[in-house]
Amino acid sequence: MDYQAVQWVFSGVGIFVITFILGLYKFIFLPYPLINITNEEKAFLSGYLRS
Repeated sequence: MDYQAVQWVFSGVGIFVITFILGLYKFIFLPYPLINITNEEKAFLSGYLRS
């Protein structure tokens, strides 16, 4: 990879595109979580992990 490609990947645009593609993959191929947790277990998670 050349310097310009590395710079693009680590810029905000590159991270957005990579995150968007991974989000689409998860939405299309994994619509339901692979591991379900109970409401009692959710109470011990941080706010970010609950969502």
